[in-house]
Amino acid sequence: MDRRPIVIILALLAAVLAPAGSLYAQEENTSPVEPSIFADPSAGQLGDPDIARLTSMLEGSWRTVDPVGGNQEGDDATKLWMHMVPFETELLGRALYVEVHRDGTPWEPVKQAIYRVYRYKDTLRLRTYEFRETGRADVLANLWLAPEAMPVHTIEPDELIATMDLEFERATNGYAGQTPHAYPTREHGSIEMDSSLRVRPDRLVSEDTFYGLDGSAIESAGGGELAWERAQFPATVQTDEDGLVIITLEEGVTDGPPTDEGDMVMLNYEVWQTNGELFDSTWEEGLVLRTMYPLRVVSGFKRGIEPLVTGLRRKLIVPPELGFGDVEMQNLPRNSTLVFHIHVVRVDQSDPVSQEDRKKRLGQP
Repeated sequence: MDRRPIVIILALLAAVLAPAGSLYAQEENTSPVEPSIFADPSAGQLGDPDIARLTSMLEGSWRTVDPVGGNQEGDDATKLWMHMVPFETELLGRALYVEVHRDGTPWEPVKQAIYRVYRYKDTLRLRTYEFRETGRADVLANLWLAPEAMPVHTIEPDELIATMDLEFERATNGYAGQTPHAYPTREHGSIEMDSSLRVRPDRLVSEDTFYGLDGSAIESAGGGELAWERAQFPATVQTDEDGLVIITLEEGVTDGPPTDEGDMVMLNYEVWQTNGELFDSTWEEGLVLRTMYPLRVVSGFKRGIEPLVTGLRRKLIVPPELGFGDVEMQNLPRNSTLVFHIHVVRVDQSDPVSQEDRKKRLGQP
């Protein structure tokens, strides 16, 4: 999978953040917020009203107001998406899974992190974590679209690296947070950075400042203010009764003739166990799978990729019954749930039959 970074975003979520300054007036919160699973009054510290309110404000999907990036290497400026999904585990408590990607390429996250809001003495804090291993992040990518099926409950604390804290206070209709001191970094040729974040129910404003060896701010670094607004992400999610989850990230060419027996299919795929262990990948081998339709694959894969068309890109969660079941093979334990990322590169028709004739032959309307 192409995981090329975007210059401005590499620090972004160590980054949705900057010095609060005078913009953050200290006032009581008055704007209504949708109830959050974090607002459990019986959960000790988790019942803290500020923890509940700040976390619920962060939940959901966000998009930058203006395009971001663009450089001399030819990368165009584009808007960014950020998705924050709440979850709870015995070891981590309640937290947010965070994923950022460019507009138009959701299958290539540029940042994945865990956020945790907590109270340290009398101070409200947000701590950011990055994944120690890329496999754990890879398997979680795009699964925020099906949060009930996300394998976040297997995440162990030692799989995460704490990157920074932000300390928050109440501000006009929300909260204002900033890092209590500069944190080490290598981004943009700097050695330190500080960050801040203003949170309101319908808007986030972040800012990063990077510092060089002389202690002065680097004006050319990828910092500055970044505004986010709530948005609805365009994706299709289907959850079947038998547990198969189908997330469509790109529809592909949907106006061509239906795939028929004997057609040649070229596709790429990756398969993970839910713990982040990679089971199989054409991308890792650098080869595109070339095979004949119908595909000879496990039933969850086969069903999850229909209708099979050029350009289709999907993420699948395949339960054991639709995968390899009770069979142990290679490094795959019995009764493993599998997570697939599939991209159909091309479908070549085996014969020049018209779309209308193909539909008649296949019994389609």
